[in-house]
Amino acid sequence: MNSLSSNDGVGEAVSDTAVSWDLLEEAAVRTELMEQVPQIAVLCHEYPEHLGGVVANNLVPMVVKYLTDPNNQVRKTSQAALLVLLEQELVSRSDVHDQVCPVILDLTCPDAMDDFKTEAVALMSKMAPLIGREMTERLFLERFTRLCSDALFQVRKVCASNFGDFCSVVGTQPTEEVLVSTRAHVL
Repeated sequence: MNSLSSNDGVGEAVSDTAVSWDLLEEAAVRTELMEQVPQIAVLCHEYPEHLGGVVANNLVPMVVKYLTDPNNQVRKTSQAALLVLLEQELVSRSDVHDQVCPVILDLTCPDAMDDFKTEAVALMSKMAPLIGREMTERLFLERFTRLCSDALFQVRKVCASNFGDFCSVVGTQPTEEVLVSTRAHVL
């Protein structure tokens, strides 16, 4: 690590390596890579003068890409990596807003694949307390409300399982005016 602080080409080398990792074909290797992302992000935050842009420019896009991977284990591991990045505040709010949330919203749209939609609803629910009330309400409240009455039973089940936690994030007024009133119509 000491040599890292004296080497100006490290950031570029890490960035180039991350790009080459993104081209991996083996699911087991992609899964292992996703398991290492939080540790890489910690390293980037410890040496921002050399690795400052790696998280936003390489790691977050890679994690987001693997949220849509055809392999279930890769998707699950990328979801876990994303949650760790959020919990440890290793990704900026603007990167969450600009890079992560649009993909979550795409994965929960009506024509999304069933498995992806169910996983994305669960991820959205786990992200809500980590991204805060304002962003959750602005970006996820309307979508979560619609998903509570989705045609797919598994999606409704995930919404029901996370309903209380989601309500605690958005607060009393949105809960009463949006979530509860919509749920009453569904019931």
